[in-house]
Amino acid sequence: MKTLNFNDKIKETIQSEDPDIVMFVEFSDEHEDWLKDFINEHYPYYDKTNRSRIFWGSVVMSKYPITNFINKYKQESAWKYGYFMIEKDATPYYFYLIHTSSPVSKLDYAKRNQQLISVKKDFFQTHDSERSLNAKIIMLWDFNVSPWSSNYKTFDSSISGRLKNITRIPPMFFSWNLAEMLKVHKDFDFLPQRFKKNVGYFPILRSHIDQAFISPSVKIANFKKIHIDWSDHDGIVFDIE
Repeated sequence: MKTLNFNDKIKETIQSEDPDIVMFVEFSDEHEDWLKDFINEHYPYYDKTNRSRIFWGSVVMSKYPITNFINKYKQESAWKYGYFMIEKDATPYYFYLIHTSSPVSKLDYAKRNQQLISVKKDFFQTHDSERSLNAKIIMLWDFNVSPWSSNYKTFDSSISGRLKNITRIPPMFFSWNLAEMLKVHKDFDFLPQRFKKNVGYFPILRSHIDQAFISPSVKIANFKKIHIDWSDHDGIVFDIE
């Protein structure tokens, strides 16, 4: 019997969807070592943004050339988000790949809120000069904040008219599941399997913390949520033009 690990499942998912661009957060040396040959074969352009000693953080794989902008700018803290441009048919697409601190403590809560402020500040004050007025912009992933949070509402209102959230569509996009987190993280191995299985049936233990914003010039089609085995977050796949 063949046993698959998390890296095999990542590869299977990518092969099944065959996207032109793949983006991850919390990507590690282990992931790269395992997937190196597959990445080299299918995605000739590859870039990453360092985030900590454990994880690279933001990783992008592409079939089109990548221009990484983030190292051009001084950021306010050690935390970094991905900011890059991918050009197809002479049209530039600007991507923000976000992963803020998980607000599990008072300190991390404050960090996350400051990180949202930093993204907003950079978006308007630093990056606008290199983009056209109708630039195609996609800002996405693990914001660690739900649409019901006052901090989300502050962020969303500040970018209103420039970016809109495409994950706020019916049915509501619950991307994170406590039951999946309890299953995949070894820190919770002490919990009974029956408890970890049943806890997922309670909707209150799911959350909408992964967001995707686009500028008015970007058109989206075939948006869907996909399950990622051995991850407590679902993924999304969509076409852009």
